Amino acid sequence: MLTGNKNDKETPQDWISGRMFYIYQNGNDVANELWLTQNLAHETHYALPCVCPCCGTDYSEKKSRKTTLRAFRTGFAKTSQIFAKELMLQLPDKVDERKLVVFSDSREDAAQVANGIERNHFTDLLRETLLYELHRNILKKNELVIAFDNADEITKQKFEREHPNVFEEVNTLFYNANSPNKQDKEKALEKINQFRSKSINVRELVDLSPSFNLAPIVKNLAKLGVNPGGLNISIRQKEIAKDVWVDWYDLIDYIKDELESTSKFEFIHSRNQKQFF
Repeated sequence: MLTGNKNDKETPQDWISGRMFYIYQNGNDVANELWLTQNLAHETHYALPCVCPCCGTDYSEKKSRKTTLRAFRTGFAKTSQIFAKELMLQLPDKVDERKLVVFSDSREDAAQVANGIERNHFTDLLRETLLYELHRNILKKNELVIAFDNADEITKQKFEREHPNVFEEVNTLFYNANSPNKQDKEKALEKINQFRSKSINVRELVDLSPSFNLAPIVKNLAKLGVNPGGLNISIRQKEIAKDVWVDWYDLIDYIKDELESTSKFEFIHSRNQKQFF
């Protein structure tokens, strides 16, 4: 068997050891119809070798799957997940009309499809929320900081009407930037420069420790009814006392956008240990 350019100089140190798959002409040859009939067989040779060309594992004595080689293809569950996602995007916007049924002839495959679709949906929500927060935190605050720098009163008044929370935060920062308190002044200037350069600490979007307030992404997912910690069953409930378990959504004060007072200290410890949210 020849490979590569025949004009290249042979370098044995570059050779790679392997195995050859031979089919010999003998009494058991596939062309011998008499042998096939007598042994009630349909074939005498296999399309793939019984021995792994890499490690030498031999499957020739196995009753089924006599080859170690496997086809590399997309599984049923993944294909169904992709089709289901794309079909959902094509359905009408009305909630009552957005219905999709996915069938499977295997309970295991059905469970994998359902789990995969749910996890993909969570990932899409997380991406969407992240992009929203990045847009709100970076672009809008950058625009407003520039308006403060240029004394653009029209833009400042527009933000005060349309985005009061953003305006209040930036306005407070500029006020503190002139504070006689050195620590407050340094923190404010650092934050203003961060908005001015369109940069943000991603950690602030998911964790505001040691504060009990919900981080932006956590707050938005919770208001959608989605556990910000993910889909694992182990984080659906939290033990706040001995044999006292509460659902994750009962640990949140949705009016104040913070953790419930009854669960704050126990919960903040778990969150810092990356066990919840």
